[in-house]
Amino acid sequence: MPDRLSGPALRRGAGIVLLCLAVAIVAGLVWHAVWEPPSGYVVEGQACGADGGSCWVPMPPETARTAEFDGTALYVLVCLAAGLATGLAVALWSRAEMVSLIALLLGSALAALVTARVGALLGPSDPESLLSSAEVGSRLPGDLEVVGPTPYLVWPIAALLAMAVVFVVLPHRLPTGSPRTASPPPPPG
Repeated sequence: MPDRLSGPALRRGAGIVLLCLAVAIVAGLVWHAVWEPPSGYVVEGQACGADGGSCWVPMPPETARTAEFDGTALYVLVCLAAGLATGLAVALWSRAEMVSLIALLLGSALAALVTARVGALLGPSDPESLLSSAEVGSRLPGDLEVVGPTPYLVWPIAALLAMAVVFVVLPHRLPTGSPRTASPPPPPG
């Protein structure tokens, strides 16, 4: 079995995870850079529900869902590109397929989380958390967040898809004497 868990294989796997995490930091920076925060105001009264306290309302109000979708959609696009790039890079420079596959799966799952965290840390704070110190009528930007759990699957799926395509399309080097590289049998007779 060529993919033994030896020192070099473990170092290769750790390198793949570290590659994914480094790309995730850059992806988080890109996600934050291409996103435009929605604008909103602090209001109070009926717009805030039954309790009538203060709340943040995007302006115009009908843009609330669009703003949530925009941040998540941009996250998905950035993670799709990063996942395809890391999957392609790992597949092209990989020698131990099983170790690379496992490390890429782990690294890309962590990378999806790191990308979201970096983008959220760079973006504005949640306007709802700033209500206690904001005056009614104050303008506050919306926050950068990923809505729902599904977008976190994009990076791992894209990375594994890119790796699978490379493994299927490009011929691999097999050890000498393996069935694919062995000489053809002599013709009968």
